Amino acid sequence: MITITANRKSAALDRSMTVAEYLDSIGFGDRRVAVAVDGEMIPSERHGTEVISDGSRVEIVRPVGGG
Repeated sequence: MITITANRKSAALDRSMTVAEYLDSIGFGDRRVAVAVDGEMIPSERHGTEVISDGSRVEIVRPVGGG
């Protein structure tokens, strides 16, 4: 078990995982989102290879339309 901080809240994960795996696990797998891991923006093409590990700080932002 590992612990990360996701959008300023502590979260426990069974294991280290890629950004894409994490997004799938929280229901964001099919949504367009911006993700930063430890302060670095992660382009969507790297979501499948960038690993979230113990102690990582993850920020996820999704666009909201409207006017």
